[in-house]
Amino acid sequence: MKTINIDLNKKIEDLFVENDSIIKSILIPLDDRLIQNDFNIRFPHGDIKSEIIFKIAVLGKCNISINPTVIIEKGMNEIDCRLKIQVLCDTDDPIIKVTPALECMEPDVKLSHSLTISTFDSDQIEYLYSRGIEEKQAKGLLIEAFTSDIIQS
Repeated sequence: MKTINIDLNKKIEDLFVENDSIIKSILIPLDDRLIQNDFNIRFPHGDIKSEIIFKIAVLGKCNISINPTVIIEKGMNEIDCRLKIQVLCDTDDPIIKVTPALECMEPDVKLSHSLTISTFDSDQIEYLYSRGIEEKQAKGLLIEAFTSDIIQS
């Protein structure tokens, strides 16, 4: 499988998946600007397997709107596509709108999508504090663990 890295900080038009691939992105906003990306994920032909993984870590105030839509046109047989989005927040301050969507006009495909939004685990933070690690560094370690599966693959 081919690995494709995309940057969710930049405007994405339609994303075309032409081969079996893993598409991945990590987004860690460093300021409170609006990050908005609404885009379609399309397949130019059938018989493609694709795993799409987006991880977003939010620290403090920010405004994020990420809305990918997987579109399967009629005649695109035997597509196997998984869209997975995970968001990790440190506070209740951010404004986050993440909407994974599927539009399928072909019955002979396998499609799934998921979205999870969570906050830092207070037990993990307290454990790191007990080991003398300051808050900023502790959150950095937890973000590194959160994104490690994408970075290592």
